Amino acid sequence: MPEKKTNALISIDFDGLSEPAKALIEKVSGAVGCLFEPTHKRRIAKANADVALIEAQSEIQITDLHRRAAQRWLNEEAQRQKNIEDITKQAIPHLAENTDASKVDNDWITNFFDKARIISDAEMQELWARVLAG
Repeated sequence: MPEKKTNALISIDFDGLSEPAKALIEKVSGAVGCLFEPTHKRRIAKANADVALIEAQSEIQITDLHRRAAQRWLNEEAQRQKNIEDITKQAIPHLAENTDASKVDNDWITNFFDKARIISDAEMQELWARVLAG
């Protein structure tokens, strides 16, 4: 089988070539490869920089999305907390003198406020307060 010399830039069948021709081709291949190397490295570096930029932009978008989600969650929870507190304050005047709040089941309280926390209308809060007091 004929010897075939392969270089990234030149592919030549060396069979039948004189030693000086082989040496010349190897030298040219090496030189062209060396000349091409800096260009190749620059292209690779630019491609890597492009990838890093795309990843950074994606991370910024995700971070911004997380920030907006956290802000929305915080605002919602603050409103829910206000609703719970408003209902509780409104329930106090409706309590009977002999009310024993310690006997109220924790599961009932949890379920009650799970529903009541979304009530922001003043009239509805008054109704929920009466239920709580009763």
